[in-house]
Parts: sequence; C-alpha cells; structure tokens
Amino acid sequence: MPNRKTLAISPAKISLIVILIVALLAATPVGVYYRTIVVDGNPSDWAGIPPIVTD
Repeated sequence: MPNRKTLAISPAKISLIVILIVALLAATPVGVYYRTIVVDGNPSDWAGIPPIVTD
C-alpha cells in the first residue's frame, strides 16, 4: 500500500516542523521570557509583567 510509505515519512516531517517552530519561538523575546520563568522558577513572573517593561 502506498499509504504506508507516506505514513512512514509524515512523522519525520511533522517532528521537523515542530523542531523548527520551537527553535523560532526560543529565538523570540517571548521564548526568552518563558525560558527565564522556567530557569528562575519565580512565581511572581507569572503575573504577566515582562522584565522588559521594568527595565
């Protein structure tokens, strides 16, 4: 069945797209902001006020 070959290739393409999206998000200020929250683990950061505003 030709569909089996398509299904075998699709997951690789999907994961590649997801990796690209994650990489793009990580390169944006929003990505840096969320990574800062994860690294710092500061609950007050979840108030929705980015550190850029207080800079």
